[in-house]
Amino acid sequence: MKNKNIFFTLLIILLVASCTPSSLHTIQATSTVSVLTQTDELPLSLQSLKNSTYSGIYEEPITLMDGIYEIKSSSENDSTRTIVEYMDGSEIFGDINGDGKDDAVVFLVERGGGSGAFVYVSVQLNQNGQPLDAGAVRIEDRVGVQASAIENNQVVLDIITQGPGDVACCSTHKARNIYELQEGKLVETFTQTENLVRISIDDLNGTTWTLVEIDMEIPLETDTPINIKFQDSQLSGNSGCNSYEANFTLNTDNPLIMDISSISSTRKKCPDPVGSQEIAFISALDEVSHWGYHYGKLALFYKGDGKELSRLLFISND
Repeated sequence: MKNKNIFFTLLIILLVASCTPSSLHTIQATSTVSVLTQTDELPLSLQSLKNSTYSGIYEEPITLMDGIYEIKSSSENDSTRTIVEYMDGSEIFGDINGDGKDDAVVFLVERGGGSGAFVYVSVQLNQNGQPLDAGAVRIEDRVGVQASAIENNQVVLDIITQGPGDVACCSTHKARNIYELQEGKLVETFTQTENLVRISIDDLNGTTWTLVEIDMEIPLETDTPINIKFQDSQLSGNSGCNSYEANFTLNTDNPLIMDISSISSTRKKCPDPVGSQEIAFISALDEVSHWGYHYGKLALFYKGDGKELSRLLFISND
C-alpha cells in the first residue's frame, strides 16, 4: 500500500511539473519576438510619404495631398500661386536614427511665380510603418542632385552647384553636402565650398543607363529596354529593336550644353509598339540640347513637338 501511495505521489508531481508556467513563458516570448520583428520590418509606403507632414520649409509645418501643397494668393487680382511638390522617384531608404529601421530621404521642390525652384532634402523617420517628420533643409535654387546615399546614419548628397563663372540659371560645379539628425531634426553638418570641380565629359565616360521615360506622356515597353552608353565623345546602345551610335560634344563655356550628331543605326524592321517607341527615342535623341542630373538619374533635355522642353530620363546600370 505504501508503494502505491509513493507511485501516485510521483505521478502527480510529474503531471504538475509538465504544466508549469515556464513552458508557457517560452511560447509567449517566441510569439512576442515574431511580432516585434514584423513591426520592425514595416516599410514606409510612397503613398504615406506623399501625404505626410513636412516642417522646415515655412514657419509652420505643411501637409502634402498626393504629393502637392499649394498656396494661392489672397488677392483676387493675383493669380500667382506657390506649390511645394514631392519629387517622385527621388526617395532613398536606410537607417538614419540608428534604430535599425529603414527611414526615408525625400526631395521637395518649392516653386512660386518666378523662375526659382528651391530644392529641399527631407527625412521621414519610420515609426512602425508610419512617417514621422524630422524636418527639411533647403539645398539651393535649381540644384542638380547627382547622387544621394545614407552612410553611417548620415545623408550624403553629391550636387551640381554654383561655382566660379556660373550664372544663376546654370550650375556646373560638383560639391558634396552632408546632413544628420540632431535632437531629432535634420541639420546640415557639411557643405563643400572650396576646391569645386566643374562637371565634364569625364563624368559621362564609361557610364551606362537605361531609359525609364520619354517625356511624361509616353509609356515605355518595359520588355524592350532602351539603353545608352557614353565613351570618349561617342554614345551607343540599343533603341529597343536596333542598335545605334552617335557622336556627342559638351560646350566649353557651359558643359551642360550637349550636341548629339551623326546618329546611325541598324535597319531591322520593328513591329509596333516597339517600332514607334524606337522612332520616338531616336527623334528625341537627335533634338537633345542639354543634359543634367535629376535625383540620381540622367536627364537629356530636348524640344518636343509642342516646342516645350521635354526629357529623356535614364537610371544608372552601374
